[in-house]
Amino acid sequence: MVIGRIPGPTPTVLLVLAAFHMGLLGNAFAESRTASVELHYPSAAVGDQIDDYHGIKVADPYRWMEDVDSPATRAWVQTEAKLTSSYLAAIPGRDRIAQRLKEIWNFERWNAPEKHGAAWFYTHNDGLQNQ
Repeated sequence: MVIGRIPGPTPTVLLVLAAFHMGLLGNAFAESRTASVELHYPSAAVGDQIDDYHGIKVADPYRWMEDVDSPATRAWVQTEAKLTSSYLAAIPGRDRIAQRLKEIWNFERWNAPEKHGAAWFYTHNDGLQNQ
């Protein structure tokens, strides 16, 4: 006999299924399909970076984006984030979904104490705190 963990859906999948069951997401998706939104993505600069791996040349035109602190990368990411936020904010029923998820997630949690060395540790979340 083998005893082990039976694979199942992830918590995210379970939350989405629960939201569908509550009728929240189904209505929001049905409403959002009726409204057509044209998105204008920011263009990303194409660089001329080419790497040589053992005689094979490989272009890496977006290498500049690896420097997350550069002004160019920050500006591009900020423009992408603004586009995404405006699209997500326009989804009908989004406020209802957010409110219902907060209601579901907002509960006090404690874990069992664990001993590490000479000390005992536990975690406590009073509701909507980050992990």
